[in-house]
Amino acid sequence: MTAEASVLNSIGVALAADSAVSLGREKIYTSADKIFQLSCSAPIGAMIYGNASFVGLPWETVIKEYRGQLGDKRFDTVRGYAEDFTRFLGDTSHGMFPKEQQDRHTGTVVFALLDELSQALQSRMVEEIHAGKDVKEVDIDRLLAELIERYKKHVRSRRFLSGFTKADIASARKRYGKEIREIITVVLGPKAAKGTIGRALVQLGAETLCRDVVTDIRSGLVVAGFGEREYMPALIEYQLEEMALGKLRCVETRDAVIDSKLSSVVIPFAQQEMVYSFMEGIDKGLLEWMEGSTFDVLAGVVDEIVKKVSDADPVLGTELKKAMAPKVAVLWDKLLKGWMRRREEFWKPVLSTTRALPKDELAAMAEALVNLTKFRRRVTMDRETVGGPIDVAVITKGDGFVWVKRKHYFEAEYNPRVIARYQRGG
Repeated sequence: MTAEASVLNSIGVALAADSAVSLGREKIYTSADKIFQLSCSAPIGAMIYGNASFVGLPWETVIKEYRGQLGDKRFDTVRGYAEDFTRFLGDTSHGMFPKEQQDRHTGTVVFALLDELSQALQSRMVEEIHAGKDVKEVDIDRLLAELIERYKKHVRSRRFLSGFTKADIASARKRYGKEIREIITVVLGPKAAKGTIGRALVQLGAETLCRDVVTDIRSGLVVAGFGEREYMPALIEYQLEEMALGKLRCVETRDAVIDSKLSSVVIPFAQQEMVYSFMEGIDKGLLEWMEGSTFDVLAGVVDEIVKKVSDADPVLGTELKKAMAPKVAVLWDKLLKGWMRRREEFWKPVLSTTRALPKDELAAMAEALVNLTKFRRRVTMDRETVGGPIDVAVITKGDGFVWVKRKHYFEAEYNPRVIARYQRGG
């Protein structure tokens, strides 16, 4: 995991990212690079989070290879850079992602889904045991079939990824069917890979590859800066997850353009809870709990009153229940809007100040937002999945991509040629 933040106003965009990278569930290193120049000469940058590699290659290698091929080419908009980069990722002609390598990593998407299903199955079995039931093999088959049906509904509710159609499901089943069965055997056992269950799981895996189904191995990609014809900054965020059938599995999730309507914006990525708390004045999880518990109390009080009235006069109780239902909805809506206005009193002044920040303060704000999550992780019993030096870059129309803080894995005095290459934008 990681914590990253971007802060935009009319003068530019600041990007900040920690340096932690997790290997498995235990090992954490604090020296990863997550912010990059996307062009040697244009005011455009990229930031990554989530999975540190794409089709087996580190994002650093992929981005720097693209930067070399881009050269001095310019685009009118940030979207132009973003779309060109995603086209580069989906292009197999450069030889970075051979077919065998693509297929090998395509399987990780199916593995992630089936691993999630396996954990859900174990949870359901534990629930059955706690309920005093004797869980036999036939019960496991029943629970698995129920979960497959639930997951199938979820997967089919998701839209097709860009470039994928319903016809690709059959192609995916044919191309990856054998590998999917092997993954089923590893995750759920040999029996699950056979018969009706096996066919259903293969179909589920094939549909997952063609649709926008979120798993925990996705990479986030943020492209931000200025196009040639843009005088205020813009930002585009994508979620990417390997390739299937030679096509890029990619979804655009967010964009922001500073203009006359939007003068400043603060956007966190990956672990966002502390930035949310800072901006909204309350922890998001606590807010959700408060909303849920308050509604339960409100509805419970009304139900209790209706029950007491119904015990004395059933007809009056029925009329009261009908009359109170819309009033409760109105009161609840009024309460939510009141809470929302109260939260606006926290974030509106912040954004009002942000729109006037100079370049150095933009950088300081982005760094401070990442530090919030870093500090929280450090003083709690949570794993320190945010840590290490915080890299900070500011991109402006006039100065281009400028490093404000940047770690190195080497001593600068011993590597003057490398430093000179950095200074040239290499």
